[in-house]
Amino acid sequence: RFWELGAGVLVYLASTTVASTRLNSVVAFVSPALLALLVMCFLAPQHYASQSTLAAVGLTGLLLFNTHRNITSRVLSLPPAVYIGKISYSLYLWHWPVVALGPLVLSPDWRISTLYVATMGVAAIFSHHLIEKPLRVANWSGSKTRDIAIAFACSFALSVAAVLYALLTIGNKEIPF
Repeated sequence: RFWELGAGVLVYLASTTVASTRLNSVVAFVSPALLALLVMCFLAPQHYASQSTLAAVGLTGLLLFNTHRNITSRVLSLPPAVYIGKISYSLYLWHWPVVALGPLVLSPDWRISTLYVATMGVAAIFSHHLIEKPLRVANWSGSKTRDIAIAFACSFALSVAAVLYALLTIGNKEIPF
């Protein structure tokens, strides 16, 4: 995933250093087609996952380079698109379990990207509203700093427990420290 972050950094650097009005105009003109192609990347068959990921990152980079207020920016400002942005972290968290477990639990006839996207969407909506938002605004101890410290301590304790469990269940009964 690091290369995707790197692509975003390169787009940002290019957008702040390249002041070509002509290039911006061309990107703005083709941005509706870029957006349509981006949507198609998410509906591509699973055996094209590598190619569609590469295409999606490139198309997203070009769309981010678009600084003009045009039809594409208006479409991406519509409430449904903004909502997808709001649940994007939940979508990110759910995408891998769905993609990894889908082939294990679905017959080959049901292994279609559209079903995966719908499943990720439903799971992301529920987890965003029932888990992520409530936890983000919770005030458990009366102090945000204390809440962060408690969350960090719990995360650390769970990580240590997971590592110890993994070490003990793979047959290595000795703890290496």
